[in-house]
Order: sequence, then C-alpha cells, then structure tokens
Amino acid sequence: MAEYNDFEPIEILVVEENQKDREIISNLLTSLNLNFIVETSVESVLNRLNNYSPEIIVCDMYDNDNVNLINCIRKVNNEIKIIVITDNIDSLSCINAFDNSVYKILTKPILNKEFTRIIFECCEFIKVQQQLKKQRHFARVLMDYQKDLIFIARCNKIIDCNKSFLKFFNYISLDEYLEKHCSCFANLFNLNSCLPHKFTCNSNKLKIDDINETTIKIHVPDKHGENKTFFVRAIDIDPLKDEMLVVFTDITFLEEENKKIEILANTDPLTKIYNRLKFNVIAVEEISRVKSNMGNLSVVLFDIDHFKKVNDNYGHIIGDEVLVKLAALVRSMLRKTDTLARWGGEEFIILLADSNEYESLIFCERIRKKIEEANFNVAGNITCSFGVSSYSVNKTLEILISEADSALYIAKNSGRNRVELYSDTIVNSN
Repeated sequence: MAEYNDFEPIEILVVEENQKDREIISNLLTSLNLNFIVETSVESVLNRLNNYSPEIIVCDMYDNDNVNLINCIRKVNNEIKIIVITDNIDSLSCINAFDNSVYKILTKPILNKEFTRIIFECCEFIKVQQQLKKQRHFARVLMDYQKDLIFIARCNKIIDCNKSFLKFFNYISLDEYLEKHCSCFANLFNLNSCLPHKFTCNSNKLKIDDINETTIKIHVPDKHGENKTFFVRAIDIDPLKDEMLVVFTDITFLEEENKKIEILANTDPLTKIYNRLKFNVIAVEEISRVKSNMGNLSVVLFDIDHFKKVNDNYGHIIGDEVLVKLAALVRSMLRKTDTLARWGGEEFIILLADSNEYESLIFCERIRKKIEEANFNVAGNITCSFGVSSYSVNKTLEILISEADSALYIAKNSGRNRVELYSDTIVNSN
C-alpha cells in the first residue's frame, strides 16, 4: 500500500461536535500524516469555506443542520469529497445525505481500520483526479501553444478546439462559434468540394477512412476572407466514441514560395515567357492529346533576322529590350490554348493548338507582318523568319521541332522575313 504522504497535499476539514470522536478522528489523521482542520459547528464551517477549500470533509451527521451544510457545500464546490459519520445509518438524515452525493457513510463507533481504508481510498481517488486535471491542463497548454488549427470532433461534431482555431475564424469561444455555425466540420471547411478518395461525406457528415494515414490539402478563407492553404491531418483517438483529432497546418507561405520557385523553373528570366523545359512538358502532353483525339497542332520556330547587328550596333542592353518587346508582342496575339517559349538566344518557339497547316501559315504570316510594322525604339524596325511543322500520325515532338528548324533554315536562305511550311519536297530541293 502506498504511503499517504506520497499524495500531493490534501486538505481535510473535520466537522465533529462530540469531543471524543473529534479526538479519535484527529489522532487517526495525524497518524496518516494528513493535513486537517477541525470545526465544531455548522456556522464555523460555512465561515471557513469562504477562504478555504478542502478536498475532503469528514462530517458528523447528528441533525438536519448538517444535511443543510452538505447542501451549502455542494453549492460552493461540487468536487469536495464528503465522508459522513453517523450513529444510525438508517436515519432519515443519512438517506438525505445520500441524495446529496456523499462519498461514503460510516457508522459509529469509529473503527480505525475502516476509517483508514476509506480515507486512503478517498485520497487515492483525489490523486487520480489531480493527475487527470494536470494531464488535461497540460494537453490544453500544448493545444493552445500550437500555431496549427486543432480541434477534436466526436461523430464529426466539433467538441473542443485550440486558441489558434478561434483566432483564425475570429471567435472568442467555441460556444460562440457553435451558436453561429453547424458544428459539423465538413461544412465549416467546405470539404465536399475537395475530398480525396479517403474522405466521403454523407448527410453532411465527414467520414475519414484509413484515418491514421489521411492527409489532404485544402483552401480555407480566414476571418478577412483571404484563402489560406492547409495540410489537414486526422488522427483517430477513440474509435469507440468516433473521436478524432484534426490538425490544420498553414502552408500558405510554402505554397507561395513553391509557386515562385515553379515560376522561376519554368520561365525565361528575361522575357517572362516559358522556357525550353516547360515548353517540352506542355508540348508532349498536347501531342498525346492530339494523338488520342485525331486532332491538329503545329510547331513554329522563329528568330530575329540579323539580330547580331542589333547587339553590335546598340549593345546587349538594347538587344535584350528587343527580345522582351518581341515576346510581349507575340504573346498578345496568341490564344489561351497556344504556348510561347524562348528556345534560346534570339530564337522562339510556338505551339499552336488545334491548328492545321493552312491555319498555322495564316497565323504566322499575321505575326510576321505585325513584327515588321512594330517600332522597337532604339533598334527601330526588325523582321523575323518562321519555320512551321504540322502534326501528322507518328510524329514526335523531336520530329516536329526538327522539321520546323529545317523550314526556318529555308526561310533564312530564301531572303528572310518570311514564313515557310515544312515539306519533304521543299527540303529535298534545298
């Protein structure tokens, strides 16, 4: 059996009118090394309870005043453990005491072993309560310390949450939130529109299968209406009660940084259009789509005629300005389904979606004229040459680019500032 002084300090209040019984109780509690105070009347006890809160009250049940005392104690503190000592366990007072939720009833004369056992059980019970209270407090501190949005749900209904959750949605308490919203968190986060296969929502209730491995990414508007991106993790904490811990980790900053990195990885830093790598990815996907749908597409390579003279005469800064303006001009003429990229140096490439040979030639001719008519500030007027290759069965991206390059070569050798369509006849004749 554990030592009584192993417990955290437990205060005991003894209410006993009979001097002999007071001495017996006092001696027993002293032998157990427990802290206690003795009072002899109901009035003195009530005065004492104004600034003193014992964990246990040992109370003699000798008249109805003491029953009233128990009622008063319960109004002040419902957690105090009350041990009643009486001359007659069948008395009406004892029955009333039971109705007021006393911990135990002992009959006189007081037996040392029985009294000791009851006090020990009561102290042990209080210690467990103290430990649970500490654990709950520790869990609460941990939850509230987290920047993550954390809540506990039972049968998909939110029953607890941390401060970050309340702050994000601009509420003071969970009760305030529950007054204004349905407590089903599937509704709160609009998860119906973004559920992966592990998440299903029936009758406005979110069900998470294989919950210990579940992580999804969703967008949630904050109190200002700004969308924030979260990773959502759900952990099953009590399957019998259908309780889960749900954690929302704000990854908005990481998402924004990833977008910046993606843009840097896919974009030409000078002209701000796609680079060669990104073009290849888009083109391969588009060719696969066209191959399945028996559709059309064309690849166009074009570059600036005599661009070396621009750099030699005006310098590379002016040359860069020409490249930037040219990219912006061509991009403004493309459709949303088309793709423009810088292929390298003064050379650019276009993927014309859903365009056959005839349509591609007309479109490129229109671009050529627009460039010829444009003024490039210090550099004045420039021209461009174009090579076009259109998709046909079994052509790969490499073949299309090679054919467009051959057509561009022919355009250059045929006087520049022109559009040439690839064909075996033209290539062989050159």
